[in-house]
Amino acid sequence: MSGYRWSRPHDWLEERIYKLATPVPDNKTQAESAADKRELMRIAWELAKRLSADDVQDAFQDDMDGDGYFRPQFDRATVARAVARKETGR
Repeated sequence: MSGYRWSRPHDWLEERIYKLATPVPDNKTQAESAADKRELMRIAWELAKRLSADDVQDAFQDDMDGDGYFRPQFDRATVARAVARKETGR
């Protein structure tokens, strides 16, 4: 057992995120809630910068799939060329 309040840095981070994300309407002003949101965003950005692409996909694959990340995207010009080729038989 460590001499610190948290056993691991992850424990501290989880608690910090939970406290920032938990609304306490009676105790927080709108400015404090906005500050908490900015701090959550800062934490998320900092973590995202440090994760590899594989780590991000491992953690969020279902969310990414739901957002259409894995669906191919085509621009209009590419689609128009493909349609024209199909129509002309080229």
